[in-house]
Amino acid sequence: MKASSRSRLRFISLLVVPVSVLVLTVACAQSGNTESGGALMSPSALSPGSSYDATGPWYGVITGDIGGSGTLALVQDSHGNISGEDDGGHVYTFKHQGPGDYKASVFSPAPCPTDVSGSAQLDALANTITAEVSGTAACLPNVLNFTITLTKL
Repeated sequence: MKASSRSRLRFISLLVVPVSVLVLTVACAQSGNTESGGALMSPSALSPGSSYDATGPWYGVITGDIGGSGTLALVQDSHGNISGEDDGGHVYTFKHQGPGDYKASVFSPAPCPTDVSGSAQLDALANTITAEVSGTAACLPNVLNFTITLTKL
């Protein structure tokens, strides 16, 4: 197996190990939106202050330039932000931007520093979060583009 393939497999396994919180904003750059409120849904969105709570276990599937799956534990704060950290040190953040809309990010330190971000939508009726993200992992040569799809268990 080539070294780049081993690095890619290690990155995938670190990204999808059980996550204690899912976060969609770079943890270090949380500017912002203090709009309280619950999650959004299609076709009609829950209003800020709604009773949806994303806290709990979720099943995640990653597709695109990398792939994998795993179970995640998410925590939602009073502002609607969702966050966590997996066993590999990846910090996941979903920063609430408005009804159903989130800023997503995944950041991790060594051994393979990773910094990806994008947008995400929470569908409270279907209990799903879908994030389209892109960014870099120091152990991989190219920009990564992938989709994270989470379903609440």
